[in-house]
Amino acid sequence: MMSTTSKEYGSGAGSGTGDRSGAGSGAGRQKNRRDAIVRAAIESFSGKGFHETKIEEVAVAAGVGKGTVYEYFRSKEELLVAAAKYQMDETVQQALNAMDSQTTVRGKLNALVETVMGQRQSNCGQVNLNFSNMGQYVKEFKQTAQAETRRWREWMAEILRQGVESGEIRQVNVDIFLGALMGAITYIMRPWEEPPVMIYNTPSEAAARVVAFFFDGIGKNSPKP
Repeated sequence: MMSTTSKEYGSGAGSGTGDRSGAGSGAGRQKNRRDAIVRAAIESFSGKGFHETKIEEVAVAAGVGKGTVYEYFRSKEELLVAAAKYQMDETVQQALNAMDSQTTVRGKLNALVETVMGQRQSNCGQVNLNFSNMGQYVKEFKQTAQAETRRWREWMAEILRQGVESGEIRQVNVDIFLGALMGAITYIMRPWEEPPVMIYNTPSEAAARVVAFFFDGIGKNSPKP
């Protein structure tokens, strides 16, 4: 039986949905205010677009003054990067929490895929990560994205390793498996369509189909997912 926790995966969620135990302290209040600004920016950027959004609008939505926004972010470009990081952290933390309740590779993968698809569906108007809008912060964001990719690979490697040890799965190449899994999620979510359309009715159904495909394979005698 597999037993893992988010600590084993090193959750490390930063500006998103991490520890809020200091909410009553000055630092906690600052973090809550910063998060409120970032969440307001996500709504504005995804709804109106980056170029059409004004800092004043973000401030009003966050319930703060325009000057307060600039206390936390030097420019709209820096705020865009923070918004993108926040979304990544939020997805990561929710995925880890969902996987923690599962004890098998199949269960963990199903929880992972369902969480990621659910997040993308609920945020179908996600921030457009156009590097040309990030100005001088492109390098910083790319470094963050690369670190995030390494974290996902480490988690997947651990899940697969435990699955091999328990006899649930055979040895597989982590990079190919992760690439194929994320490719399947992206294709099913159809983010290039306006509006994005998922080809299955719910994230739960899509997750079950994807995981069944990976577990059952494409051989002629494989069960139909």
